[in-house]
Amino acid sequence: MRPQLIVVEGPDGAGKGTLIEGLLSRLDQAGVPHVKLREPGGTQLGESLRAMLKGREVTIGSRAEALLFAAARAQLIEEQIRPRLDEGTWVILDRFVDSSIAYQGHARGLGVEAVAQMNEFALDGLRPDLTLMLTVPNEIAQQRRHVRDTSDNDRFETEGELFQQRTVEGYRIAAQRNATVRLLDASGTPAQVLDAAWQQLIAAQPDLAA
Repeated sequence: MRPQLIVVEGPDGAGKGTLIEGLLSRLDQAGVPHVKLREPGGTQLGESLRAMLKGREVTIGSRAEALLFAAARAQLIEEQIRPRLDEGTWVILDRFVDSSIAYQGHARGLGVEAVAQMNEFALDGLRPDLTLMLTVPNEIAQQRRHVRDTSDNDRFETEGELFQQRTVEGYRIAAQRNATVRLLDASGTPAQVLDAAWQQLIAAQPDLAA
């Protein structure tokens, strides 16, 4: 079975974390070797940049923000993603380039094409096998964000509802650009979303159904 790079994308409040944990459990049951990674993060450099990017102690301009995300991505690909795929391990990745398209390209207003081109160098030719993009009405995402513990909200979670709405718009744009995207309605129950996502994994790798 060829190892897969599976990316889970979606705006804050869509339920990415819940879906990822469900996918990891099913891959365990199927006996598929896998690893969960996140962006930014997964490496010493990436985790350091994550703390800086998501914290509010350091002022970071929009262009610098986009470049720092790309740097963390390049390191993750070189140090973790490619080696894991080469050894036969599936990679379940929490966020990837589509997040940069949505957040920096559209919501920050840097331009989708500019951010996409910036990331081509970071990607070094790597593409996901499958991108599961969660879609959810903004009012539901807003409700979910509001019921979470907000004591440690990061730089992006405190940007306000207009920014969050622009991020959702950015994901729609990203989905149109990315042929590996499969849209999943995340307004249902976690079990329903997981079942739909698992069917997409089987379609990408039929041996999972064996």
